[in-house]
Amino acid sequence: MPAPVQDVAAVIVGAGPAGLGAAARLARCGLGPIVVLDREAQPGGLPAQSEHHGFGLRRYKRPLRGFDYAARLASAATRAGVDVRLQTTVLRVTPDRTVLTTSAGGVLGYRARVVILATGCREAPRPLRSAAGTRPAGIYNTAVVHRLLGLLHERPGRRAVVVGSEDVGLMAVRLLERSGTRVAAVIEELPYLLGYRVNLLYSVIPFRVPVLLGHAVVGIVGHRRVEGVDVRALSTGQVTRIPCDTVVFSGRFLPESGLAREAEVALDPRTGGPIVDQHYRTSIPGIFACGNVLHGAESSDTAFDEGVRCGEAAAAYAAGRLADVESVWCEGCGHVAAIVPQRLTPGARGIVRLLVRPDAPLAGVTISARCDGKRIGGAWRPWAMPHRASTVLLRLPLVPRGGRLQIDMRGHIRGPRYASAAPFDALPPQRSGAFQAAQTAGDGG
Repeated sequence: MPAPVQDVAAVIVGAGPAGLGAAARLARCGLGPIVVLDREAQPGGLPAQSEHHGFGLRRYKRPLRGFDYAARLASAATRAGVDVRLQTTVLRVTPDRTVLTTSAGGVLGYRARVVILATGCREAPRPLRSAAGTRPAGIYNTAVVHRLLGLLHERPGRRAVVVGSEDVGLMAVRLLERSGTRVAAVIEELPYLLGYRVNLLYSVIPFRVPVLLGHAVVGIVGHRRVEGVDVRALSTGQVTRIPCDTVVFSGRFLPESGLAREAEVALDPRTGGPIVDQHYRTSIPGIFACGNVLHGAESSDTAFDEGVRCGEAAAAYAAGRLADVESVWCEGCGHVAAIVPQRLTPGARGIVRLLVRPDAPLAGVTISARCDGKRIGGAWRPWAMPHRASTVLLRLPLVPRGGRLQIDMRGHIRGPRYASAAPFDALPPQRSGAFQAAQTAGDGG
């Protein structure tokens, strides 16, 4: 028996900051009915599971706790008339904009004029981290740790090792320590810290947790439960065993693009996410994408802003005001590893924000945009990191039809260079680097 199908104006897959921002803007543009679908029990994405401050600085001009920030976004969407349906899993999105879902109420389909994919990103699984050994209990990623501590109030273990120094990993240290789980060390393969130093000062140093840079986890020891990890210093090759009963892998975010792939949306091999233009249109008419599904992890405010712009564009498309014209591809050169959006529509007016990631840590960074050899925009940054995008603003219509747009990034390399052909969020471990310990006291034992 075929599933019942409900006709709606728009379906947004994902109730994180990007999805809620897009839904609220669509509703304010007069489009309806609008349905937001999410498999979780509460809206807001990862911020809804985070108790620490630092969210919403751009939108609310002050740092909010994660669940407060998520509650504000969800409240704004529901006040605008958006129907947020939680604990609903999207099984499939088809090119004709039919969305098949399942929930406690059964299987239901939606036929929409507009579909927005705001499915976010996920952390790379253990096989991509090249951590050998058995598969005992006690191995998590930071998303699961946030859920255990923030929602279920369950302690994952007694003594943990955090693998990865991105912001989510550093903040996990504070969550674990406050729950009673002692953190033995933070392990980072690269010879530099990936997260912001303020998170190191706030979440790591107060608990006297050592940060081992230039180190790699080469083995997980244990049978039924984790008993320890073998850590190699990449500069010397020396292997040390750290006793622990919990391993938390963090960072190396990958776009959650499975539904986009099934919908036959073209994906960028450099990012793993959908290819979009400045209006967040994918290669399939009527299907849009925004937020971290495009580029891996950026800030919640960045995802929300993308959602708002995507909602405006989707409303224009539904009203027939967004023309489908030939686009110009953004070509990266120099140290450019990835660009989002990947193509621009000439003739459009306004300011376009390009997110550009380098293939290596750079200092004294110059980013320039050229069309047919003529400079039309650019930016300068004191530094740029591969896991965090730099923003370049371009004013349209400076890109002519049929033109060739090149984005060039130059600077002094300050660390190991990534393979530019590989997805920047799923890169193989670097095999160079020197040991540098954080300025902490004690061994975390």
